[in-house]
Amino acid sequence: MSQVQQTAEEVLESLTGFDEIALKQHFGCTVTDLAADQTMLGRGLVFVLKRRDGLNDDDARNAALGMPLKDITSYFAEDSEESGKDDSSSEVSPETSQPSAP
Repeated sequence: MSQVQQTAEEVLESLTGFDEIALKQHFGCTVTDLAADQTMLGRGLVFVLKRRDGLNDDDARNAALGMPLKDITSYFAEDSEESGKDDSSSEVSPETSQPSAP
């Protein structure tokens, strides 16, 4: 079971410039460089989330680097496409979203 409700892609898309600077300082490479190594990208995203939860940068980095690989791969919510789930059931269909004309 995932530790967070966001997918890794959602966390990646939420990165701020401050997050990117912290990643570069604590992981020694840019987000683009991390993207070439999915394992380290996952650890970098865990680092960002730990920082957002209030850990200082060193503790957040140590927490991310100290996690076993299996915990990194299951940390994030699965993409709907990957898990075979269809999110469309929670969306309002166009037919029911607008009242009918009198």
